[in-house]
Amino acid sequence: MTRLPKTARAALSPTTLHKLPDGKHADGGGLFLFVRSNGASRRWHVNAGGKTHSIGGFPEISLSVAREQALKIKGSLALGIDVKPKTLKTHTLGSIAETVHDNRVWGNEKHKAQWINTIKTGVPDLYDRDISSIEVAELETALLKVLKKTPVTGRRLRQRLSDIWDKAILMKLVTLNLPDALKKTLEQGTPKVKKGHHAALDWRKAPAFYQWLAQDDLSMGKLALRFTMLTAGRTKETLLAKWSEIDGKLRTVPDTDMKMGRTHLVPLTAESLKVLKLAKAHPHAEKGYVFQSPRYGDKPLSDGAMLALVKDRDKKLFPNHFTPHGFRATFKTWAKETNVAREEVIEACLAHATNDAYDRSLYMQEREQLLTKWTKYLTS
Repeated sequence: MTRLPKTARAALSPTTLHKLPDGKHADGGGLFLFVRSNGASRRWHVNAGGKTHSIGGFPEISLSVAREQALKIKGSLALGIDVKPKTLKTHTLGSIAETVHDNRVWGNEKHKAQWINTIKTGVPDLYDRDISSIEVAELETALLKVLKKTPVTGRRLRQRLSDIWDKAILMKLVTLNLPDALKKTLEQGTPKVKKGHHAALDWRKAPAFYQWLAQDDLSMGKLALRFTMLTAGRTKETLLAKWSEIDGKLRTVPDTDMKMGRTHLVPLTAESLKVLKLAKAHPHAEKGYVFQSPRYGDKPLSDGAMLALVKDRDKKLFPNHFTPHGFRATFKTWAKETNVAREEVIEACLAHATNDAYDRSLYMQEREQLLTKWTKYLTS
């Protein structure tokens, strides 16, 4: 590191730069830090050759780097080299995150928005920092804070930060992927997530629960949950359903909305079409998503809407815990217990991948018959 002359040093200290009040704070030799907006803006400048030259912002530009740049500018001017005022370009964590985000192909707008928001809300204090200045300890502290509160979100955040650091390595801004290096330490410092099956409602109680949902035709959440039960689909498939995907008695779910990444055809029974008609007549109905958010007209219903209905159920009638996703298990268990269809047809309704790479059958007629029987059972 370049050492400044004794007369130009020791005015400012790296440990106190964050605490300086608004104003001009000299370091010596023409270098000064200009603080304004209650400390929100901190920028380095150097007076040389009768002009003020901007060096860059703090903390992106550290005190030692600012001193080096000040000397370079003064040296260039002494040699007669013209120096135009400029700001050193910094690569913040946020700018690299946005580059990774913009260059990625997204399956849907919701996931696209969630990805970048996870970074902004997960490590807000680091978002505008020069990625090369971020220390291991502060990144670990930020990640542990999220992991201890919400382990699933924390693990997702660490993986996304890892992608950002990979990009920074390719840009030769850093040499080590800090999120990857911290993986083992973070796992040891946070509770393990118990993995298991989604809790499901006993298939014998499914009709009673469906009838409870059907009592209210004005609840968009209940309409969405009814449609989920009737089609044996994933909640994501229901929430992202668009009117453009409905053609008569058939819904075509695009591959981007499917877990397996393959287009899925869903036969629609008379009851399913009834639910769709009610959704279209809903006060919050729009032309885009079938199940619109009552709060945000251009957005689909949130994940929590159906989950809230399950949580608010009558605990006397349905004492055991279950989840909206668990209705897929309820459907399959009913189908197996009552022996109403072949295994292949049941799996096709659930859009599950088969082990037979040569089996490309859709079983549309049998699937329509199976969902019709399931609908009749639910509405009985």
